[in-house]
Amino acid sequence: MGITVEPGEETAEIRQFIDLVWPPGSDAASPVAHIIWDTKPAFRIIARDSGRTILGHVAAFLRQGTLDGLPVLIGGIGHVGTHPDLRGRGIASEALREASQEFTDRSVDFGVLFCATSNFSFYARLSWRVFDGEVYIAQPRNCRQEHSGNCMTLDLRQSPRGGVLHLHGLPW
Repeated sequence: MGITVEPGEETAEIRQFIDLVWPPGSDAASPVAHIIWDTKPAFRIIARDSGRTILGHVAAFLRQGTLDGLPVLIGGIGHVGTHPDLRGRGIASEALREASQEFTDRSVDFGVLFCATSNFSFYARLSWRVFDGEVYIAQPRNCRQEHSGNCMTLDLRQSPRGGVLHLHGLPW
């Protein structure tokens, strides 16, 4: 298996993989199904087998936001997925470690991801911590919406555990 950092554009191959991992309509019952998400990552971390088939995927976002009113560079993580037949083999974990290294190399202040609370323990094993503060996101119909409760952060240059985090854009 090889892990590569690739451009953020969504290709037909990536769309097909995303639809395999999260079939269209599968999130209809989700409590966050009404939220509009950012779909334009800065880069992607892709795990491929020797035949170049995608085995795992992480979308990475770079965003200027604020924490307690002070400017920060946020590294966002989204669309973390592993091929359904290969889950539990460390593919997503390895891709997330590579994304963390990319964030470090790009002088990101801290990482942010949104997930179901049932996934907290998975991310905690990779050094992500629950963010207990307020999180504000942009949505097309509202200039500001609170989205607290399902946010985790990764310590890089800063280690936020609370406060007021404003993404100044769509969540990922």
